[in-house]
Amino acid sequence: MEALGLIETRGLLSSIVAADAAVKAADVKLLDAEIIKGGLVTVQLLGDVAAVQAAVEAGENAVTSFRTLISVHVIPRMHHETSTILQKFPQSALAPVPKTTKVEIAEAEAGEQQSDHTIVANEHSIQDFDQKQLEKMTVLQLRQLARANNVSLLDATKNIKYARKSELVQAILAKENNKK
Repeated sequence: MEALGLIETRGLLSSIVAADAAVKAADVKLLDAEIIKGGLVTVQLLGDVAAVQAAVEAGENAVTSFRTLISVHVIPRMHHETSTILQKFPQSALAPVPKTTKVEIAEAEAGEQQSDHTIVANEHSIQDFDQKQLEKMTVLQLRQLARANNVSLLDATKNIKYARKSELVQAILAKENNKK
């Protein structure tokens, strides 16, 4: 039976130290380091009961000098329905974010679901996108595309950092039309 070990700390640094000490101390799998609001981070470990208990104890000892430990807990012989809760949590913020390609955007237009965490790659030209594609992008994606292609806003006093989605789309389309 598998056990779930949880180490909750205040701050990313101490959670990384706790996770490192835990996986070095015992044969456990690091599931996630979930960042919660308020600077709280929960490290999730999975393995057999004895290994998880040893790993959690090692992680706890590693961060005591930081004085950031909130709590630790081990759930031995976790019920299979409890494990479904872990699958509902979003993936760690530490995981790399995939980049969007032109093919992925075309697939999204064809009705396939596009990930919310995709980011426009810097090597894309604004000529790769039409208005419909631009309007489907997030503000973050539009800002990255605008910066990568040296787009200046129509209102020269405003910074890309503070631009709204509609302003970004208009500026990108205007720059594309000027290139033609």
